[in-house]
Amino acid sequence: MRASPLVSQRWLIAGALFAVVFSASSPIAAFGVFLPVLAEHFGWSRGAISVALSTALMLGGLNAFVVGAIADRYGPRFILTFTVAMAGAGFTLASTIDSLWELYLFIGIMAASARRASTSSPRPPSRAGSIVNGASSWPSCCRAST
Repeated sequence: MRASPLVSQRWLIAGALFAVVFSASSPIAAFGVFLPVLAEHFGWSRGAISVALSTALMLGGLNAFVVGAIADRYGPRFILTFTVAMAGAGFTLASTIDSLWELYLFIGIMAASARRASTSSPRPPSRAGSIVNGASSWPSCCRAST
C-alpha cells in the first residue's frame, strides 16, 4: 500500500524542520570549541567573548514569548522563513568580524533570534505533531551543558 501524499509531506516538513533547527543550533552549542581559537586570534579575553554566548542564551529565552505570539498570529511558515534568514545572515556575517561588538551583534543577537524562532513552532493538530515537536525541541533537551 502506498502512503498518501499528505503523509509524505508531513515527513518532509519534519525533516526540513530538523535541518533548520540543527543548522541554527549547532554553532551555538559548539561555541566552547571556538572560544579559545577566537581568544587567540583576536586577542580578546575569554570572558569578553563569552558575553556573546550569554547574550544569545538570555535573548533566546526572552524571545520565546515574542516568537510564540508571532507563531500564533502568522503561523509556522513565517517563523521558519524568519529563522533561515536570521541564521544565514548572522552566521555569514560572523565570518567577517573584526571587533567585539560585531561578535555580540551577529552571534549574540541575530543567531540567538534564529535559534529561538526555529524551536518555537506551534503544535500541529495531527499525529505528525509529535514528530515535528520532537525535531524542534531536540537542541534544548539533548545538548551537552557547557
